[in-house]
Amino acid sequence: MLSGEMHHEDSRGNKGLIRAGDCQWMTAGKGVVHAEMPGSWDEESIGLQLWINLPIKDKMCEPQYQEISRTNVQIQ
Repeated sequence: MLSGEMHHEDSRGNKGLIRAGDCQWMTAGKGVVHAEMPGSWDEESIGLQLWINLPIKDKMCEPQYQEISRTNVQIQ
């Protein structure tokens, strides 16, 4: 997230609040349904997503999800 906040929830039971500077990593694999909603009516939620197509051999892997707090993001 670049600014604001985003609520996240998915069909595997993962849910949380992603704030500015935080990020999330999701591997859809066999499939996962997810939703993201802005965290505030008063503040813009600005973020970006990068979608990468998995190689054929990995497309049916188990879905995975992790939130990475801004305190654990290392930029080099």
